[in-house]
Amino acid sequence: MGGYEDEKISDGVYKVKFTGNAYTTIEQATDHALHRAEELCGSKNFEHDISGRTENAEGEIYYDFGAFPINYSHNFPVVEGTVTCK
Repeated sequence: MGGYEDEKISDGVYKVKFTGNAYTTIEQATDHALHRAEELCGSKNFEHDISGRTENAEGEIYYDFGAFPINYSHNFPVVEGTVTCK
């Protein structure tokens, strides 16, 4: 679970998103998103409007050896925004 998503909006302008997992901090997710921006722009010369939030994932896991589900809930960081290459 997690990873990068990006979309070219126009020449030199991208929408960048990084989703972490339950072990990723918001700071690490931000670093990953900015690293992707650097890759897209070919340098560290870019402006960005990137912000983060935490989302909650909930569900049930069924194991082969039991009929009773185990509920899980965890938070994971999502960082996204617009990057403009200079």
